[in-house]
Amino acid sequence: MGLVNIKTKKILFGMLFLFFIPSIAQSHNHETLNKDSLHEVARNLNKLGDEMYQINYDSSIQYYINAKKIFENLKDWESYIKCSNSLTSMYYLKRDYKRNKTSAFVTLDEAEKYLGKSAEQYIIALNNLSGYYKLTGNFKKAINLLNLGFSSIKSDFKEELLEAGFLYNLGSLYSLMGDYKTSLNYYNKALIIRLNSLSKENIRVIINKLSISNQLSKMNQYLESLIVLKECEEILVKNYNKKEGLIGKTFIKVYYNISKVYMEQRDYDNALNYMQKALPFYLKSNLYRKFEYYEQLGDLFLKSDQPLKGIEYYKKSNSFLSSWYKDEKGINVIAISYHKIAKIHLSHGAFKKALKNIQSSFSSLTETFNTKNHFTNPSLTNIPKRTLTLNILLTKSDILYAMWMESKENAEILQHAYDQYIYLSEFIHQLRFDLLSVKSKQLISEKIVSHFEKAIEISLVLYQQTNDPKHLEQAYHFAEQNKAITLQESIQENLAKGFGGIPDTTLEIEKDMRLEIAFYEKQIYEEKLKGEKTNEEHLKTFESTLFDLKRDYERLVEQLEKEYPKYYELKYKTELPKVAAIQAKLSNGSALIEFFSGEETIYAFVFTKEQLEVIELPKAEGLTDQISQFKDLINNPPVNDRAQKDFQDFTQMGFDLFENILQKPLSILPKSIQQLILIPDGELTYIPFEILLKDLTDKERVNYSLDNLSYLMEDYQVSYSFSSKLWLKNMGQLGGQAKEPFLGFAPVFGQAIADARRDCSADELYSLNCNKEEINTVHDMFGGHIFTDLAASKGNFEDQASNYQILHLATHACLDDENPMFNKIWLSDDYVSNNDLYNLSLNADLAVLSACNTGSGQLVKGEGVQSLARGFLHAGCPSLVTSLWSVDDCATSDIMIRFYEHLKEGNTKNKALQLAKLEYLKEADKLHQHPYYWSAFIQIGNPIALDFVGLNWTFIFVGLGILIVLFFLLKRKSKIEI
Repeated sequence: MGLVNIKTKKILFGMLFLFFIPSIAQSHNHETLNKDSLHEVARNLNKLGDEMYQINYDSSIQYYINAKKIFENLKDWESYIKCSNSLTSMYYLKRDYKRNKTSAFVTLDEAEKYLGKSAEQYIIALNNLSGYYKLTGNFKKAINLLNLGFSSIKSDFKEELLEAGFLYNLGSLYSLMGDYKTSLNYYNKALIIRLNSLSKENIRVIINKLSISNQLSKMNQYLESLIVLKECEEILVKNYNKKEGLIGKTFIKVYYNISKVYMEQRDYDNALNYMQKALPFYLKSNLYRKFEYYEQLGDLFLKSDQPLKGIEYYKKSNSFLSSWYKDEKGINVIAISYHKIAKIHLSHGAFKKALKNIQSSFSSLTETFNTKNHFTNPSLTNIPKRTLTLNILLTKSDILYAMWMESKENAEILQHAYDQYIYLSEFIHQLRFDLLSVKSKQLISEKIVSHFEKAIEISLVLYQQTNDPKHLEQAYHFAEQNKAITLQESIQENLAKGFGGIPDTTLEIEKDMRLEIAFYEKQIYEEKLKGEKTNEEHLKTFESTLFDLKRDYERLVEQLEKEYPKYYELKYKTELPKVAAIQAKLSNGSALIEFFSGEETIYAFVFTKEQLEVIELPKAEGLTDQISQFKDLINNPPVNDRAQKDFQDFTQMGFDLFENILQKPLSILPKSIQQLILIPDGELTYIPFEILLKDLTDKERVNYSLDNLSYLMEDYQVSYSFSSKLWLKNMGQLGGQAKEPFLGFAPVFGQAIADARRDCSADELYSLNCNKEEINTVHDMFGGHIFTDLAASKGNFEDQASNYQILHLATHACLDDENPMFNKIWLSDDYVSNNDLYNLSLNADLAVLSACNTGSGQLVKGEGVQSLARGFLHAGCPSLVTSLWSVDDCATSDIMIRFYEHLKEGNTKNKALQLAKLEYLKEADKLHQHPYYWSAFIQIGNPIALDFVGLNWTFIFVGLGILIVLFFLLKRKSKIEI
């Protein structure tokens, strides 16, 4: 039977029901219809509502309303609430958000009243209410509701398809938050459950796959996305010959998404071809769906360099949307369309039109914002905190910046641009609280770098014009706001756990959950490393277990935030440091230089005890490549046949980098400054600044000695930090918690080889020649305890590390740029990864990572290097000595021993390292004077001298002297008395 005949029969049957409904509803107190008959009528109406929603929303809604009335009169509350839930869903599908909101809240209240919180329909009502919060951008609230409902399903119903629906909706929320990987995990989990109960041809399965393909596209995995989409297309074409209703909408989604993937791949012909395939389905769909067709064409023409045609289609899209929504607010799709038009006008210099459309975009999103003043913004308390709003704000900031650039004499526009960047900064600060995953926060950091560069420029112009220090401090805040944010938040959360009033028993449960999560993350990581030998069954089991553990942990954290307000307050206390606070921690002989590396300018914020100055350094052309080449020159051993050229390149680039980056900032410092605290940014994090050259030299003769080259480290003791806020925190950490002075590890592996490096470049880890001598020598200086050979195990590290003031690991380390949480430093039986370190609590004042690449790793723009050093900082170590590249075994050992000798003399950590390098360089032969051998190690964090744990012999000798004097005095006195 064809679809038309089915549709006709349903509509005729439905019309008969609708005609008799008034009399049926009124006759329930009479004998004309008994309760059983009324139940049958209501059930049929409800069934018609279920079937008609594929064809006509309004008819479906009317059937549910009439069925609901009868169930209410019969006091059949379960069926009544079920109808209410169906109505809520229909209002959502119809995009009638006002009635969706009312229905969602009323239904949840009535479900609790009539059925109780354990009822299935109450749980479905939770799901529907979460949909409302999703629309209004309150993602945390939406996730909380879904988690609450999901917990009840797991414990009471074991209803797989209902469980899959909740998982699917959670995936949708994480996608909106920009956490595409987590979203993909939820969609995959929902698909597995659905395939247990449904065939692969089922529409819900196909829609689930469409959502998976969307996440793959958002992660730039276009080929994988297209494979999934083509599978869906093949199933639809083969099994469904329907052109309307739910099937038609599914065809639309498949063709639309295939077109979108082709568009991203710049295959505009195929993109247009698939939109033409979709057109017949759009023509038969309801009015709302047609906007999508025009918006996609707008995107297509915009990307293919036909912007004016793109605007034409965006306007058509908006026309449809406005007809559908009328005066409703909070509608994403309208806001997106206005935003795209604004961006096109911006690109053409039509700033007033661009601003007008941006304000229309805001007006579409927020219920209370309706001003025609183009320079105002919605209240931060009402604006939806989501990535769409961020994109609109970024575009508005760009518009105002462009307007100021066009007319730099316009003081009013300058002030508006400055105010806009302040507003943007405050919004981002709030937005980060709403984002749950590290990845989504890192994506924000990457996105806003270029915008903060403009914000700094605007602030400094205002400072020059007004001489008001608040503008200078604001410029610094823009630079600082985007540095190591996820690391700082994680450390802050640890602090909140310790001081938030949470009972020890609860903290133990929380810690056990984190450790279990870390265990399964490691199992999955190592199983995937097996490649073709991966056991897929094991992998699925691990992933399923991890999925459940993470969900349980999220619910625990949610509970802690609700039940312990002090914990919540401390966790989200993320104020930026004041200039005065930084200056108060600086000594008269120290200076802090914080860099911000933008697209066109590097800003150096130079702090001393008395002043803050900002140096603008135009970014030299090819700087990134130059830094990369310079790093390559110094992080590999010298090669004879190119020694001359390498030396010439090193001296030229070493001087050029000094001249372009450091010369101006250092020129304004007082002569008394001997200590530099450097906070690099972007590509600057890859080089040790102390190796830069203050002067050019004779490049004809290869000579890396101090007699020939003027290294920066001769004049300054240098230390580093990820941000000034972290530096302040590290400077405030007090020692004295550790019970013992020194703990050293020198593991053994396979055979020892000559010229060993402390990296993981080979498939096999080789034993090192000099690591045992290194830790034995240091142990002789300080005492404490050492583990060598097989005893240098992961278990001994985890058991003992929290008891020692100095941790020293002389071993191999290796990077994993694809998964920085599994950067690893090796012990005899296993490795310690960042994943492990984030679950440890250490009391060490200093951690020395005498291995390769412990201070380097994947660079996340705006966030910093994802190194092992971050893991030790997170675990509680305020100071580190770490390496920037693969280091030579025995040269490293020599420098480390010298470092400890100077540390024991009472020198600061950065001075001890400076002296160790200078001494090594003075005594090294010509080969080993090459920077590869001695310049990799840097000091991060608190540089102050150590107050060593254990016996203080100076005080002991003084005390003994006093006792001896007292003894003789007393003896003399006794003789006099006799």
